Amino acid sequence: LPIFMLGFMTRYYGKNKSWAEGFAVWKYCLMASVCFAVPYFLMAWLVGPELPSLLGGIIGLAILIKLTQMGICVPKDNWDFDDADKWDPSWIGEIKPSQVKEYKEHMSQLMAWMPYVLCGLILVVTRVPLFHLKPIVTNPMFSVGASNILGQGAIVVDGVTKCPAVGSSIALLNLPGTIPFILVAILTIFMHGMLKNDAIGSNKVSRAWSTAIAKMKAPTISLMAAVALVSIFKGTAASAATDYVSMPMAMAKCLADLLGGAWPAINSYVGGLGAFITGSNTVSDMLFANFQWDMASALGYSVKQHFLMIAAQGAGGAMGNMICVHNIVAACAVLGLIGKEGDILRRTFFPFVVYGITVGAMAFALL
Repeated sequence: LPIFMLGFMTRYYGKNKSWAEGFAVWKYCLMASVCFAVPYFLMAWLVGPELPSLLGGIIGLAILIKLTQMGICVPKDNWDFDDADKWDPSWIGEIKPSQVKEYKEHMSQLMAWMPYVLCGLILVVTRVPLFHLKPIVTNPMFSVGASNILGQGAIVVDGVTKCPAVGSSIALLNLPGTIPFILVAILTIFMHGMLKNDAIGSNKVSRAWSTAIAKMKAPTISLMAAVALVSIFKGTAASAATDYVSMPMAMAKCLADLLGGAWPAINSYVGGLGAFITGSNTVSDMLFANFQWDMASALGYSVKQHFLMIAAQGAGGAMGNMICVHNIVAACAVLGLIGKEGDILRRTFFPFVVYGITVGAMAFALL
């Protein structure tokens, strides 16, 4: 996948419009894959499922950086984008590209990495049950929400709950935006000495927060609508008053009925559909993992093949993030590309399709 993505980048965004320039780094891509995959697998096998993405990624990155410094599998030719004045106007948003050719360090590498290290450590400590802090961050005392939104209580017929009361709440401390990100942002003020005014006489803290809040205005409206839509999709299965399944489940079953034995070729797209709707691989798995297991049973697969279908579902959830609407909205907000969301979605859809074909081919080959 990284090899294809680099080829895609050099073909559509490079000066020479060449696939070969991206494919030329295949050795480095394979080395990087091994650097990340081995620690990821070992963390999952020896420690548990909570930490592979975080600690496996950090360990893999450290190994890859060291090998890169040693020049192993590093391409001889450097590639860069064309001059900024020749860029397509759709590439440029509110943030203008820097013309600075040299970078001068103004803090140590340790201090520069510290906010990211703290984010990872705090996330692990507050989420992994081993540290016994999760009950605190999920305590209802720190939650906000509403209950009985559409009326008092649930609908109960003959002692059976036909329609539960509609309500929702958010555990504020359990949100990644609160802990660790806002917490680390506050700590960084003191770690990086941001209380002092900079060379132009402007307060660094107030400028950083005001810039962040200003960039949040436009995407906040889109995100609120997107999250509400996700809640509707997920909540359509909350009622037992009817025999209807949830919207995502109905769409997935429709695809399965149409394709039958060809299901392994497209089951990753169901994972992608879940991530497209919710913006989360985890939530996509929550929505569709049981369905994928039932589909494997209906097709007469062995237990090992069941797990293969679940793995393809997880891969699909990962690839679905590239076409998730509110992920794109959030990324555009960071890059100042407000109004370019449609362009980005059109450009990421093709890699999404190719990714799914690759996963499907691998699933068929391993059955």
